[in-house]
Amino acid sequence: TTTTLRLNNNDMSTPSTKVPDSFPDLIGLSGEDAKTKLEGTEYYDPVKGPITLIQVLSENAMMTMDYRTDRVRIRCDETGKVVKARIG
Repeated sequence: TTTTLRLNNNDMSTPSTKVPDSFPDLIGLSGEDAKTKLEGTEYYDPVKGPITLIQVLSENAMMTMDYRTDRVRIRCDETGKVVKARIG
C-alpha cells in the first residue's frame, strides 16, 4: 500500500525547520502517525527547497529510483511500523 500526500508550501517567507536527510525520530511509529507528524512541521531548506510529497510505503514496495529533494519516503515493516524515513 502506498499513501501519497502533497503539502501546500506556497508561502516560503516564514521561517521553518531545515530539511534533514533522514528522520530517525519517526522509527517505530505507525506509518500514518509518522506522516501526520511530518505534516505538522513546515520543513524548508534554501538549497533543497520544501518538502511537498510524503509517501508511506511497505518495506519491500517497488519504487522509482529517482532522487527528489522535495519527497520523503516512509518505509514500514509488515506490522505497519516505520523502519526508515528519508528524503529522496
